[in-house]
Amino acid sequence: MERINTSKKKIIIGIFAFLILTVFGYLFLPYFYFENAIVLGETSLSKKEILELSKIDKDNNIYKISLKAAEGNIKSNPYIKDIKIKRKFPKTLVFSIKQRFESAIIPVTGGYAIIDEEGVVLKIQTDVAAMQKPIISGIKPVKVQLGKKIPIENEEQFTAILSMISVSQNARLLESISDINLKNLENIYMTTSNGITVLLGDGSGLNDKMLRLNKILVDLHTKGIHYGVIDMRYNSNPVYREG
Repeated sequence: MERINTSKKKIIIGIFAFLILTVFGYLFLPYFYFENAIVLGETSLSKKEILELSKIDKDNNIYKISLKAAEGNIKSNPYIKDIKIKRKFPKTLVFSIKQRFESAIIPVTGGYAIIDEEGVVLKIQTDVAAMQKPIISGIKPVKVQLGKKIPIENEEQFTAILSMISVSQNARLLESISDINLKNLENIYMTTSNGITVLLGDGSGLNDKMLRLNKILVDLHTKGIHYGVIDMRYNSNPVYREG
């Protein structure tokens, strides 16, 4: 009886092993070689650029490709905030991407750093004249690294940078501002791309001020006014005067 049970066990184990080998052998057939890529998410990178970053060998079975290694390769690009790759039967890889976007410019050692809304350095340039992003001035130039946050010594200044970027984006004003001066956090001011100076004081109530500023700038534009000073330092109504 024991011999019969032992024989049955061996047969079952043999069948199980055969099935596993068959499945694995089937999966690693050329039929499953990587052929298609699907890119999901908002990104300025082309599918070709993403595949080049991933360093994935096209002549490889999708079940033999290291997705973790490919994700790490893609994340080496400072513009990539997060990336997840999944296999899709039989020969497709799906790339889900979250990208960082250019939000502001900061003078740094050797040029200008283009940063995102979290203060991460996306690239360094020597000429930013053509960029429609605000320059954050009044900050001591520092050495920066791509893909790392700008190392501002004054933590309050760094917080102010992120705050100004955030409220400007929310009010859809980011591309209408040419300069934001944060040298004195009690007397923040900025200049629009049209040359209008906006006095913000200590930066309190920025969300409300920026939303109101948007309406004021639209009103001035419709009247053909592209100069002067808008004083928003106090909690009272903003005051416009010719500069």
